[in-house]
Amino acid sequence: MKKLIFCFFLLIFCFSFTSCKKDEKRTIVEVTALDKTTNNVIPNAKITLVAETSSTFMGPSYYAVIEEKYTNIAGKFTFDFKANKSYGYFLVASAEHYYNTDEHTGNIENSKMNYVAIPLQPEGFLKVFIKNTTPFDNADKIYVGSYDIDLGGYYYGTAVDTFTIGRTWGNVNRNLNWQVTKNEMINNYSTYIFVTAYDTTIYTINY
Repeated sequence: MKKLIFCFFLLIFCFSFTSCKKDEKRTIVEVTALDKTTNNVIPNAKITLVAETSSTFMGPSYYAVIEEKYTNIAGKFTFDFKANKSYGYFLVASAEHYYNTDEHTGNIENSKMNYVAIPLQPEGFLKVFIKNTTPFDNADKIYVGSYDIDLGGYYYGTAVDTFTIGRTWGNVNRNLNWQVTKNEMINNYSTYIFVTAYDTTIYTINY
């Protein structure tokens, strides 16, 4: 009887010890930052590990920064932490000359080894020269604008000779629109322009 009781408590001890060891298992996340357009690695990208509390129908989730690190020359960094089982975790990335990730990135599983690649969109600039080369009268008007590019505005008169410049995605085609009003006639134009990353692409509108 004593032997049976001893075995019973031994089993409980072993089970408890195993459960504790399992709960102490670390969560490891190996992150690689990549250029979205070339797949090249991005050194010195800032990677932020964020915890999200479980939300309920009674209220919103809450977020807390756990750690911030920078990728090495190979574009990598590894987070090693003990996860709270009631929290979710995600990553946010940013780098010079790239657009920051603005959404939750990475499907991180607690108490496991995770490999997460974060693609970042490089920036580029578009410089648009605008010139009224066939003026009609002072009521001449041109509007230059784009949902894709942070530039544009209205320009009036016969002597328009200027430029506008804006930041946008690089290494992709971006849409540019303009509307010309002359002699009370309105004409709309649109084109796609390939914007080179990390550089300024030039485009000219003569109207």
